[in-house]
Amino acid sequence: MRVWTMLLPTALLLSACGDGGHSADGSGSLSLSLAWTAPQFNTDGTALSPTAIGGYRVYYGTDPNNLTSSISVASNDTIVTGLAAGTYYFSVTAIDSTGIESAKSSLAIGTVP
Repeated sequence: MRVWTMLLPTALLLSACGDGGHSADGSGSLSLSLAWTAPQFNTDGTALSPTAIGGYRVYYGTDPNNLTSSISVASNDTIVTGLAAGTYYFSVTAIDSTGIESAKSSLAIGTVP
């Protein structure tokens, strides 16, 4: 049985959103914008079909060794909301069209002021 695997998403880019403590809805929660380069090849070097990726999962938390939260997204960018001020660590996985998830990407670090 061949296990389908793909190269990890790369180039995680972060930027803070919000106005230093007050969101547009007045809740006071902050957010970070996250974007990454979608994988183009499987780990065996073969080209990855554009339709092979079913989505992504973004893992995050305040401890780089314990990313306790995650969200599923359809595209290679998202805004993570509901954050408090502090430093957050992020990792992304790609999920193929059958639900198989890749290994986690390298960590990216973002600070919410």
